[in-house]
Amino acid sequence: MNKIKHLMSFVLLSLFCLLFYASKTQKHLVVAHEDIKKPNYDYVPVETNIKTGIAIALVNPIFARDMKYSNNRLFADFSKHMATDYEEMLTKRGYTLRGPFQSVDDMVYNDKVACPLFLQPEIEINFDCSQIFVKPYNQTYFNGIDKPSTQETFYLFSGTLMIDGHINMVFSEPFTKEKIKVLSISIPQKSVLIHDVHAYKTNDFIATISISEEGELMNPIYAALEDIYQSSFKTAYNHLDPHEINDYAGDSKRIREKSNFMSK
Repeated sequence: MNKIKHLMSFVLLSLFCLLFYASKTQKHLVVAHEDIKKPNYDYVPVETNIKTGIAIALVNPIFARDMKYSNNRLFADFSKHMATDYEEMLTKRGYTLRGPFQSVDDMVYNDKVACPLFLQPEIEINFDCSQIFVKPYNQTYFNGIDKPSTQETFYLFSGTLMIDGHINMVFSEPFTKEKIKVLSISIPQKSVLIHDVHAYKTNDFIATISISEEGELMNPIYAALEDIYQSSFKTAYNHLDPHEINDYAGDSKRIREKSNFMSK
């Protein structure tokens, strides 16, 4: 009988030791994930070998005032690379370029005289999360012998993220800042599938993609933004037709005349 009691005690002690070890090593829900791939925002325009004789000042892109999540890390590189690629595109389209400037107020008088137009891209990208579903997942931790277990709630996301919006090419007169033409480039709606494999401590999906380090979640979103980037530039390139831009320059001259601003 004593041997049986000793055996049972040994088994129970071993079980508690295993549970205690598991509680010390399993502190988070483990999900296999891939590395995040850095998005490739790089548009290579075709060189026309034409000199238009028109000078354009480029002002760095801005986000639309009503764009939600513009501070999200997803868009930092998007806007940064856009400024660089607009500079290259305008040059290869045959325009004389000044800038890029942080804002139109950074242009000095001579810049404004030389350029009948300044161009500022405006970005508005929308995330529709209405088809993203959230499921709580309770993780229980055993904290050792004679200690109460603890529970932590994680959230699993699944569904479809819808992305759309538009990018505006805003042409204005530098002295008065009067808008001459706004060319709106629509972003075709993109669908990004979100699989039920991600566990986080917040049930806010947008907050999650602000901090996630999992490629399964981030890479498809970045891939959609890469497509949006490329397609918007192809349309922007076609909008930079010299005949149209020359008309905008003529409108700028008339605005200056009415406002007592005359180029020398």
